[in-house]
Amino acid sequence: MRQGPHKTSIKTVNIDIEEMNARIKEHRRNIFLRWLLIIAITAGCVFIVGLIIHMRTYTSYKITKQIQRNDVSDAGFLQMDGNILKYSADGASYINLSGETIWSQSYEMQQPQADVCGQYAAIYDLQGNQIFIVDKSGSLSNIKTSLPIGRVSVSGNGVIAVLTEEGMSSLIQLYDKDANQLAKGEIHIKNGGYPVDVALSDNGQGMGVAMLDVKDGSLKTTITFYNFGSVGQDESDNIVGSFSYSKTVMPRIEFVSDDEMIAFGDDKVIVFKGNKNPQEEATLQVKDEIKSILYDDEGFGLVFENDGEDKKENAYKLSLYNMQAKIQNEVTFNISYNDIYFMSNGEICLQNDNELMIIKRNGRIKFTSEFDTEIYKIVPGRLYRSYTVMMPKETCKIRIK
Repeated sequence: MRQGPHKTSIKTVNIDIEEMNARIKEHRRNIFLRWLLIIAITAGCVFIVGLIIHMRTYTSYKITKQIQRNDVSDAGFLQMDGNILKYSADGASYINLSGETIWSQSYEMQQPQADVCGQYAAIYDLQGNQIFIVDKSGSLSNIKTSLPIGRVSVSGNGVIAVLTEEGMSSLIQLYDKDANQLAKGEIHIKNGGYPVDVALSDNGQGMGVAMLDVKDGSLKTTITFYNFGSVGQDESDNIVGSFSYSKTVMPRIEFVSDDEMIAFGDDKVIVFKGNKNPQEEATLQVKDEIKSILYDDEGFGLVFENDGEDKKENAYKLSLYNMQAKIQNEVTFNISYNDIYFMSNGEICLQNDNELMIIKRNGRIKFTSEFDTEIYKIVPGRLYRSYTVMMPKETCKIRIK
């Protein structure tokens, strides 16, 4: 018997829309919370790894690239606008971090010295009579002085101040980057003082002169501020401020910006601020003998003999200060260094002929190692552990590990 088509009954299901929306929201929230947890765990791992990396002290290195150079002995190296200025008795050259020579300049000097600010440098013959003003594109001008050169300071726009001296006669002259003597550029030092240092502000308008005065058995240092912009035009001899300190020797003054200058003395360090009416912004009284100084636009550092509990293991102590002369960090070390300086990334480099230490601004030692050859200069790379090291006859890119 043939059967007909099977009939299926259709049931109607009532759906609770509110309950369904609630379940959808809960599902979406669970997915969001899962992703949030994954992101938090990932961020936490990245933070911990980064913290470990930044807290770690590296003790070895790997050379990743070597570039040969033709050097003479006793060459000096300074960082200038992201590259390296190399100068020696018979010439100077500007080298990028890949070891390529951008330009070279020949000359003859007995005691070559150099001062750098931004993209400009002044290379001069100490106690000689010759100065070359250069920038990242090459040599700009050459200056011959009538008196022996004692000190040269260059600004960020190529203006230079030249302190010349012979016997008891001293003269400060200002030149622009094309070797033109600027108006009111000659400052004749009057009787009663002997200039020990000169410094120019970054914009070339402000100048500081440190004078040492010894009279009747008493000693005094006077810091005089000049302004060669519109601010100082109405002032006598362009002098906008003067400060004297009895029983103090201040052999080093340095502008770190247009309107901030640091004076380093044997018993105090003074931060001055202002180019219209300079004032003492902060003063640090120093009791111990200063072994070395370093500075940048964020603060300064002083090296002393270590008198702490670990003085047998670490002979020196580095104290770091901000521009308010407030101490920020201290670190002890035991390298018999011959140079210490802030690098462009704010890290501190201590080095001798073949030993190197890098200290972070927070006082932690980042890297310490001995090298198989002599070290001239080190420049930080773009990556956290990459550096360029100037060695005899070659430039080496390294990765610390």
